[in-house]
Amino acid sequence: MPVIADLLVGLTDARKTWGIGLCFLHLRNVKGHPWNNKRVYRIYCELELIKPRMRRKRDKPDAQWGFLGLGRRLISLQGFHNRRAARHHARYGSEH
Repeated sequence: MPVIADLLVGLTDARKTWGIGLCFLHLRNVKGHPWNNKRVYRIYCELELIKPRMRRKRDKPDAQWGFLGLGRRLISLQGFHNRRAARHHARYGSEH
């Protein structure tokens, strides 16, 4: 177990962006160690090497597109409604 811990600490220090998946695959496929993923993950968690996931940064929506940035979607749905209403009026008349 100290061997796995030492290798994991060395890998995470050398490659800052690697998580448990890449570390395990490197140990298994490149280094040739026979440990399974559950064992490596358990030690990875004990060493508190888990990193928060990278979140995608999004731009703030433009004010011209309406509430919560849904303006384009709302406009397209309004167009859909208008086309549907036009077909309905053409088929059944405006009184219906």
